[in-house]
Amino acid sequence: MAIDLSLVNLFYAWRDPLLVEIFLWITLLGKWLVAMVIMLVVAVIFYFKGYKKYIIPFFISVGGSFLTGFLGKIFWHRPRPLEVAVYLEKSWSFPSGHAILAVSLYGFLIYFFWKNLKKRKNKIVALVFGLLIIIVIGFSRLYLGVHYLSDVLVGYLIGVFWLLISMAVVENQKLRPVATPDVATKEEVL
Repeated sequence: MAIDLSLVNLFYAWRDPLLVEIFLWITLLGKWLVAMVIMLVVAVIFYFKGYKKYIIPFFISVGGSFLTGFLGKIFWHRPRPLEVAVYLEKSWSFPSGHAILAVSLYGFLIYFFWKNLKKRKNKIVALVFGLLIIIVIGFSRLYLGVHYLSDVLVGYLIGVFWLLISMAVVENQKLRPVATPDVATKEEVL
């Protein structure tokens, strides 16, 4: 709690109106409505581009993390740092839904691009860009004073948990042998 409170006060003391405007836009990338639109667009692209095996794991990553975050907020009932918040959020503080979503959504896209891009340079660009989005979304929640550091860090961990499960589902699809129809021998027919 001491680190949480110190950091909240530090960001409040160093708050700048221009940065507040920038982070208000960045934090939108972690809102559930924006994420739903991104998720549906990505799922449609996966479907029509022949990457169907990624659709269900993608929904597992984002859906599982959303449910866990929702239940966590109900269970812990941690109030937000209202004294320093730039705007009022209506849900509980712990864990950060934006941080959860950042990892489960954008982390899955990093995984997808890492697996499917051919050039190493492009893979690294996707990795760096994706990680930057994840980190900046979490930082925006701290800078805007709507979360504590522990909210964001636990949100990241929940997102990683569901991301790893969804990655395991994709990788498991590759390991399963292709089923062949049972062919009856002559003896079995007679």
